[in-house]
Amino acid sequence: MMDETTLRIKDLELDDSGIYSARIWLTKTLFQEQRFSLTVYEPVPTPQIDHQVESKTPGGCNVTLQCHTPGRKDLSISWETGGPHRALGKSVNQYQVSDNGRELRVSFWNSSLDSNFTCLVSNPVDQKRASFDLLNICQSDEGGQFEPSSWSPWLLPSLIFLMVIMLMLMVMVTVNWMRWKIRLERHRRAVCFVILEEGESIRSSGATQKMVVTRLTQT
Repeated sequence: MMDETTLRIKDLELDDSGIYSARIWLTKTLFQEQRFSLTVYEPVPTPQIDHQVESKTPGGCNVTLQCHTPGRKDLSISWETGGPHRALGKSVNQYQVSDNGRELRVSFWNSSLDSNFTCLVSNPVDQKRASFDLLNICQSDEGGQFEPSSWSPWLLPSLIFLMVIMLMLMVMVTVNWMRWKIRLERHRRAVCFVILEEGESIRSSGATQKMVVTRLTQT
């Protein structure tokens, strides 16, 4: 403005955006009018990065990173890598960014020098970042179990087949054990029995009954 005069407007809200005019009086009869456009922006919210493992091998993984921002959606979103932050390379085989910029698909190898990926959210007056280290999930010895999406297609049928075989073996062992127990019981009854001698009578006055136990030898 004239003579480098500064106009400051306080306590702005989003609805205050629009075209304003300022009238500067130079004398009682002379003034200058200037029009200007005012745009009010919200502070940029802190973004959050979610990840989804598409596939995983001992050497690395394919991961989709999603940058989420609460609040208004009229924000600029870009991705950076490394530290200090720098723009992604142009290798389509390694990086693929969605049309809205919120999703980044990465083909990552554990031997890569840069494992840190950053989502940069900005508007003309503010910016925020969030970072994610792919080594936390891509290294086999640190990332825990493989994701189900990386399992071989024959693994589940093989596990089911092994479980069925084990169940059949358990049933066979149980049946054979029961048969062996029955045969053993019959054999025991055959070789050892009690013969009550014929002609002996039991006295009515508490006389004892005579029994002969005979063990037969099996031929």
